[in-house]
This record gives sequence, structure tokens and C-alpha cells, in this order.
Amino acid sequence: MGRSIGLAKSFFSGVRVAGQLVYVTANNINGVQQDQKVTIPVYRNYLVNGEERSDNFNFTVWGKLADVCCKRLSPGMALDIDCEPRPYMGKLFDKNGNLRLDNTGQAIEVQKTAYKINQIIFGEESEKFIAGDIQKGNRPIEWRNANHPNTIAWKAHLATSKGVSWDGSSKIFGFARVVITKGATPGQDKPARSTEGATWSPGGNNIQQQIKDTLPAETTDPQQAIIAAAIATALAAQKTTEAITADPDELEVF
Repeated sequence: MGRSIGLAKSFFSGVRVAGQLVYVTANNINGVQQDQKVTIPVYRNYLVNGEERSDNFNFTVWGKLADVCCKRLSPGMALDIDCEPRPYMGKLFDKNGNLRLDNTGQAIEVQKTAYKINQIIFGEESEKFIAGDIQKGNRPIEWRNANHPNTIAWKAHLATSKGVSWDGSSKIFGFARVVITKGATPGQDKPARSTEGATWSPGGNNIQQQIKDTLPAETTDPQQAIIAAAIATALAAQKTTEAITADPDELEVF
């Protein structure tokens, strides 16, 4: 994968996104602000006596990194997650989600395990997802050729999309289903021009328009300036690190 993580913390190395993320919006009720969060379903494959097995886990990420995960974590994407186990006492539920009570009517508590996440490293995308993305026209077939004009335009579009936050009403945000809470507020750092829901389209004026959308609003330069700005944006996006280190208090996994 071209990524590394310490052996002592390798249990969640190479897990993959198992399905659609669930994004719960930030909200402000009676002056109390609650940050946005996203639940990320992942699966981990392993061998037992030569037989392949799989476990499923849900990770919960809070704040600005939740927005990043929504826009980046496509189905099947690989992840390395550096985390530490933390035991805690939690309520016991049956298989139907009903709270278990003791003979005095009190909730039964048992020891459970949560994990403090130190670092998330985004890995490679699923080849199946990439093929579908190309078929739908969401990325150019030449996307692995960094110097192809279609790839430059596509990467410029992606660079613009990185700054997009939830718009305050959409039911889908990136790769996540949105749960809109009472007192919901849009995410942080919302840009003036949003590309949420936009689709990259190969060829002709669509590429030019998406390149122009990466430029400041006051830019009216001719074609060569537009292409130069798009190249600069794409190259800057390529240099962005894939390793995201988070404040331990900002992330949880259950």
C-alpha cells in the first residue's frame, strides 16, 4: 500500500470502507454547539486456519475531519487507523437493540472497549469503485496520466471540492447519508462557491468551465492563464499529505 504503521498498533491497518457513511449535522440548541460527526463502517479481513473471515467495526469521527472523511472515503477505500484500546462501562442491549435490565429494573452495564484514534491514513481506492466512477463520467479514463489535460481539469475540480462543507439542506454529503438534527447548522469553512453535487464531465466547454471555477471570481484572463492556474491547483493538490493527525479528543471509535 506504500504506507506503514507500527506493528503494535496494526490491528486496524488495511481495513476497508464497508458501505455508506452516516453524517450527523452540527447543531446549536439553546446556545450549546455540538460538532458534526460521521460514522464510518469498515471491515477487516483475516485468516483463521487458512479460512478467510471478516469483522465489521464502526468508527465515529468528529469536527472538521468528519467533513474530510465524507468527501474522501469512497466505498472499498483502504485505511490505516492508528488507535489505542480504552475500556469503559456501557449499557447492555439485546440483539434487537432493547436495553437489558436487571431484576430491580436498573440498566445492566458491562465492560466495553472504545479506541482513541491517533492517526488516520487514507489508502488506495477500490478498483471496482474506480471503474464505476469512470463509467459514470465522474473521472477521466486517463486519470492515472498526470499530464493529460483531462486529468489536470479533473484534479483542479477535486481541489476545489476539498473546501466544500455540508450546505445546510442536502440529504447526501460526499459519500455520506446526512441525518439532519434539530437546530442543524452548516459545517465550518464553507466557501463562497460550492461544487457539492457537481460531476466532472470530459471534453469541450465543461472542462473549461470547471477550470474557471477554481479561479478567484475577479479573474478574467484569457485561455492560457486559465490553464496555468488549473495546472498550479492540480499540482498543489498532489502535494497535499494523505496522513491526517487528529487531536485525540476530536475522534472516537466504538
